[in-house]
Amino acid sequence: MSTYAPDPECVFCQDNPRIVWEGGGLKVCSDPAPLAAGHLLIFATEHYPSAADLTIDLATRMDNIERALGEAMIEKYGDYALFEHGRTGHCIRSRPGERLCHHVHVHLIPCAVPPLEELIPLTQRRAVVSWSEVVELGAETDGYVVIGGNGRPKQFLPVSHDLEPHYLRTVIATALNHPERADWEQFPFLPGAQADSARSHRDVEQLANHLTVAS
Repeated sequence: MSTYAPDPECVFCQDNPRIVWEGGGLKVCSDPAPLAAGHLLIFATEHYPSAADLTIDLATRMDNIERALGEAMIEKYGDYALFEHGRTGHCIRSRPGERLCHHVHVHLIPCAVPPLEELIPLTQRRAVVSWSEVVELGAETDGYVVIGGNGRPKQFLPVSHDLEPHYLRTVIATALNHPERADWEQFPFLPGAQADSARSHRDVEQLANHLTVAS
């Protein structure tokens, strides 16, 4: 398994005041540009470009924290959506000064939307039950995304071309009737953005306060 040096331009390699939990090489933080209250991110402490680049041990720990947080979200909110942009070229700068996030991070978003596989026009897909399977499939695939949520099997979708920036955020933001929230770089300029972000962070803290993660 390859190792990767920290990237000084990567937002996940920098200090993050929004972290609410960490352990076993993984961290959880609130998304600073939430699509819904309670929107959180699971990411690796070290710089891995995507979930497919994780070690099997880290992928197994990712399964455990995702499962625990997913159960907490279902209990509190009733439903959630999950995605990872994987290797899709979405973190290449599309405008000067754009910050980079080419560092594995999985989104969990409390929301009731149609299954993401019904909203995404990518026909090739494979059901996976673990992030270790994503590591194995990623060894044979360049581009991919992962989608899922609410106890449904995750879907591994090979992608043969670069997706538009914020592609999966845009799909979910549009389904939630908030397309203006799709671009996380522009979120701070939206009306009420600071209050929404602070409220969401408090919700994520509550989710993490009593979190029990299998070892």
